[in-house]
Amino acid sequence: MILGKYITEGRTRKIYAHPDNDEYIIKVHKSEWIYNSNKIEWRIWQTCNSELRKLLVPCIHLVSNGKYLIMLRGVPANEDYQPQIIPEIIDSQRWQNWVKLRGIYQLCDYGHINSLKRLKKEVEEDE
Repeated sequence: MILGKYITEGRTRKIYAHPDNDEYIIKVHKSEWIYNSNKIEWRIWQTCNSELRKLLVPCIHLVSNGKYLIMLRGVPANEDYQPQIIPEIIDSQRWQNWVKLRGIYQLCDYGHINSLKRLKKEVEEDE
């Protein structure tokens, strides 16, 4: 897969701009990690209810068995941002995990949400 400009990275993934569309990012799974956040985010996005979807950045496409995840691109929140009203299921208060997309703050890194262990377990069992 052709990648755009490098943006940032975390423990398990590197993030790149989409080479052909500024509205998307590509999350690249680091192969040294067995735990695949791309697959988990994809599964969460595919199975969550409409109320939860309003708080999550949409996943567009999962490629190469989870190596690449294409998502919509938002504007990163700054360190002053504090999530306001969020459901109990989302336990991420870290401002680094939120972006502003279409005027609404949404969670952009939800592959590590501890309270969604059931979905994580299903993904791990599928592998």
